[in-house]
Amino acid sequence: MRGLWCKMSGKTTQIKKEFYFKIYNRGNEIVLAVCDKDILGKKVEENEIVLYAKPEFYKGEEIGEEVIELFERASIINLMGKKIVALALKHGLIEKNSILEIKGVAHAQIIKM
Repeated sequence: MRGLWCKMSGKTTQIKKEFYFKIYNRGNEIVLAVCDKDILGKKVEENEIVLYAKPEFYKGEEIGEEVIELFERASIINLMGKKIVALALKHGLIEKNSILEIKGVAHAQIIKM
């Protein structure tokens, strides 16, 4: 797995870059799109609901868990994938009942008012 390497207290540790992110400026809004790298390009459907990790929308820079720091600046956050949704849940940024999951792909949105 690609990522950054750092040396701390004599140990070499790899910093995993598990996500893709893009930032969009739309008028007064800052939209942050984040998805797990392993689902980029994946499309799942259930009934009339379609989730698509569209590369043109999500694939920007690679980043690790430090992506959580970008959440503060964004007014709209679009999350796709089990890892990024779990990270947002862990940090108390979303609630479990706001997560949509279809065929193993999790999705959540945060809209700040």
